[in-house]
Amino acid sequence: MDINQQKEQFSYAYIYAVASTAGYSFQIAAKPLDFDGIDIILAGGSGAGIIRYPRLELQVKCTSLDLVSNEIIRYPLPLKN
Repeated sequence: MDINQQKEQFSYAYIYAVASTAGYSFQIAAKPLDFDGIDIILAGGSGAGIIRYPRLELQVKCTSLDLVSNEIIRYPLPLKN
């Protein structure tokens, strides 16, 4: 497995752990959604709020570079992202 695949799997594992702890479901998006910049989908239960079954589609990035300066994280992305 090359370093980019390792970083991708690490980012999925981290978000899965956080989402599970918060009680949300985690799904890796199908490849057609990846073309739209959607890597994972987080979904909640029925909840008692106004929005039932909330869903959040995310694009995930993971890097090993030192991107923190003055407590600000900068990660430049192309406009399409």
